[in-house]
Amino acid sequence: MSRGRLIAAFVIALGAIASGCASTGSGNSKPNVEPYGPLTFNRADADFYFSQAGQFARTELSKDGAIEVHLKNAPFQLGYNGRQLNLALAQTPISEISTDPKGFKASRLSGPMSGGREPNSDELLVYSGREWSDGNTEFSDRTSKQASPMQGFQHAYQINRIAFVADEQLTLDSIKGVLHGFIVVYKQPERKNRDIMPVRLIFDGHGAAH
Repeated sequence: MSRGRLIAAFVIALGAIASGCASTGSGNSKPNVEPYGPLTFNRADADFYFSQAGQFARTELSKDGAIEVHLKNAPFQLGYNGRQLNLALAQTPISEISTDPKGFKASRLSGPMSGGREPNSDELLVYSGREWSDGNTEFSDRTSKQASPMQGFQHAYQINRIAFVADEQLTLDSIKGVLHGFIVVYKQPERKNRDIMPVRLIFDGHGAAH
């Protein structure tokens, strides 16, 4: 399965220069200083949610401004209201913007940075966090396995597997700890900083939720 990533991104600290406007299919973004978010979650008509066993996963806003999602080591769903959702995750902390060897700046959340997957995929990609080319997983009807959205949401997708690009030994069943990254809910063709927030998925190392 190809997980190629075509364009790179420019590394920044959170709260410094962030990505500007770019279409869902373009990696060439002009940096600006607009703040991220806020995004809403886990209520009807919110921007997005994570759920397990038919219930919202425990999700909270951390002191440093990241959205933290607590998950069991079991299949889960991701739902949202919007045109498309991209989720850039890594095993180590990353910035939303990175740079390629030629100095080209782009968001890890951009369309060309979406990793290759089979159509109707139930897989979530997780990158190492060490490469400029580390990208994202796109969640849309053309890429991902659809699920029944919770009330008040337009779209939902099933995640049964996590593919660790740099460590094939790790799986959804075996991971314990934190995955770091950024989430964007596209509400228009252009990516806006108000539609982006840092996110952490925290796995407790235990099985299915009860």
